[in-house]
Amino acid sequence: MENYSFDKASYRNRRGLINKFRTSYKIYRYFNKAGKNNLIRPNTEFRLTDNSYLEIGNDSTIQDYCFFQLTKPEPRVIIGNHVVIGRHNIIAAKSSISIGDDTIIGPYVQFIDHNHGYEKTKLMREQPAIIKKITV
Repeated sequence: MENYSFDKASYRNRRGLINKFRTSYKIYRYFNKAGKNNLIRPNTEFRLTDNSYLEIGNDSTIQDYCFFQLTKPEPRVIIGNHVVIGRHNIIAAKSSISIGDDTIIGPYVQFIDHNHGYEKTKLMREQPAIIKKITV
């Protein structure tokens, strides 16, 4: 098998040093635990509550324009090894979202572990929250 480690068109090889600094900052700023050799593209947005937990394994990539929103009560997002999260994805957690090893997620995918109820007699703001764990 040939070695394709350097490809000028690969998002992992363009702006190498700048990407490493940007990724290092975002991991330091937002993640509780992180492996090695990850890449977080520049336009990824994180909104985390004070008790959120965010973890990423080794050799994983988060593409441009992804949006992470971890809100109360107990949000946990765990991303495994060798994971690619495609462009324009939304990951919104109030409980738990777990993405296993060797997962590739295409563009425009949404993982949202919560919703609201649909009782006819209650206003939307009074609807009970429905929260369930997601495992991919």
